[in-house]
Amino acid sequence: MQELPAAPAGADRPRKRKANHGHRESCNGKKINYRKWQSSALKILPHHPKGTLMSFRLFVIGNGFDLFHKLSSSLADFSRYVKQKNPNLHETIDEYLQLEGNWNTLEMSLADFDAERALDEALEFLQPYSTENWKDAYHHEYQYELGKTIAAVSTELLAHFYNWIDSLDTTCLTPKPQFNFSQSDIFLTFNYTNTLEDVYSIEATNTLSIHGSISNGEDLILGHAWDPEEIPDYNNVPNPEDLDTRVMEGNEMVNSYFQETFKPTDEIIEEHHSFFEQLREASMVIIIGHSLSCVDRPYFEEIYKNTPLDITWLVTYHSEEDKANHLDFLISMGIENFKQCNTQDIAQQLRYLIFSSEHNLT
Repeated sequence: MQELPAAPAGADRPRKRKANHGHRESCNGKKINYRKWQSSALKILPHHPKGTLMSFRLFVIGNGFDLFHKLSSSLADFSRYVKQKNPNLHETIDEYLQLEGNWNTLEMSLADFDAERALDEALEFLQPYSTENWKDAYHHEYQYELGKTIAAVSTELLAHFYNWIDSLDTTCLTPKPQFNFSQSDIFLTFNYTNTLEDVYSIEATNTLSIHGSISNGEDLILGHAWDPEEIPDYNNVPNPEDLDTRVMEGNEMVNSYFQETFKPTDEIIEEHHSFFEQLREASMVIIIGHSLSCVDRPYFEEIYKNTPLDITWLVTYHSEEDKANHLDFLISMGIENFKQCNTQDIAQQLRYLIFSSEHNLT
């Protein structure tokens, strides 16, 4: 896992935003009262007192939720951002993470770092100790050049990622009639943005930003799912005592890269165990805009473990390809009671599920 302990140069951490009590300001300065908008919008869900049907729904929010609100928050947008800010860095990231222009796989591709290429190219700077006119700098040139490549796909990438997230303005977004959240709903969001807070006035006490949030200066977590125990040790070679000390140091730098870019989901889940334990009282799981990729699978396994077996999982999709991938994921998880719908149709689907439950329809 890579974290940002401090904002990169030129990017002051944003201060915590003050509670707006249901009000927010649009781009043109006009105040929007979400609570008032909510009461006047088309009602898709009846009110259910606490302790009855739908009183405690878990919403799992992915980046598709922000994209549905027309926020330019895709990893393809991040690619364009990096390319504009630093074309050379963009090229290095694209090549060494073997993205081939598809930055939508960036997080998983952190495990695809082309270490062999980086090590081979750094050999150009590994001067033999018998070199005439030996310089002390030769003790470190190999490691220095290798380190520049590793930094590009780790710390520099994350610094740009932080700045990019910080540049996304959620205060200009408008609420969508597809989403009618109640005050008893709780949210597990994988997004780093403030859309729930700024657009729907969701209280912070009802939300867990599992990978950090830009709103309060938290570290942002970005990482791959390749367990470090499965990653080969580059210094685990026959006769390691014969290795050049500089080569051993370079190999250890590669080992550290894979360890530090690993997302420690088990530790994150343990840190927030109380959030997951409360899910035994959930009446429904509603997933909006999440790809259900393998890198985040442990979180969904934890949700499944803690929620009642008989509750419905409603999963939205954007495309037919998403729908098929989600289906495979849900089946592999052992989840049987689930529904799928296009994000546009979530309002109607929720209304139908409530009607069916209240009238004991199958």
